[in-house]
Amino acid sequence: MHYLPAAIGSSKPRAVTTGPAALLVAALLLGLAWLAPAYGQETKWYEVEVIVFAHETAMGMETEQWPESPDLPPLERAVELLPPSMGSIAPEDAIPQPFVELDPAEFRLAGVRDAMAQTNRYRVLLHKAWRQPVSENERAAAVHLHKYAAPRTAAQPTPGIEPEGSPIGTLGPGPSGQPPEPGDLDGIVRMRLGRYLHVDVDFVYRDERTAVSAPVATESPRFRLQESRRVRSGELHYFDHPRLGALVLLTPFDLPSDQTETTQTRPAR
Repeated sequence: MHYLPAAIGSSKPRAVTTGPAALLVAALLLGLAWLAPAYGQETKWYEVEVIVFAHETAMGMETEQWPESPDLPPLERAVELLPPSMGSIAPEDAIPQPFVELDPAEFRLAGVRDAMAQTNRYRVLLHKAWRQPVSENERAAAVHLHKYAAPRTAAQPTPGIEPEGSPIGTLGPGPSGQPPEPGDLDGIVRMRLGRYLHVDVDFVYRDERTAVSAPVATESPRFRLQESRRVRSGELHYFDHPRLGALVLLTPFDLPSDQTETTQTRPAR
């Protein structure tokens, strides 16, 4: 597999609007104060980038056996990513807010995505990137990633911290339990640290094209990509499935030295 050189752009600071949104901003800033002590000097941060795509060819459809209604990924306690504008609300000397979507100008895999889009073999469904600390297995947070063909009803996200002290962006059940509509992609990505670094991916995709192209009209089938793998940072990892796939890149992210020192000396709460 060939890797493209990283080309990270820079995004301009975004202004935070006033009004009702100020309550959410204040809650997030308050969450930052409680969030910082949870990360010691040894906590490892990573920049995570994920591309999920569908195969345009129907490879494996005739030979593979698929469950008619695969289970949905566990979304109840998954982290919802915050919008890019939330990355600019914290003071410069504060520990960065985790689980904030990066601006597309900062994507490392933009060239890979564009190359895939120029072929007739793949259809990119989702491309996201964010930064986060990676916790040990039992405390590792799953990140909710999705792309819906139509608007969905979701619970209002709540800023805060899980009772165990695990880092989060926003908590909310999202559309958990709602069956996917044709064209929907829904799932989670989890980074966890034991003796080695691991990535878990779990996506369900309902391919609206399969029912249309079938000899007899049928309900769009659901396909599930579920895999766990030991990974290395700095390498592009491919999670494969006959109907869809995922590319995951983890890049170590170093906190500025002054932030690390501040975290180390801050008394525990």
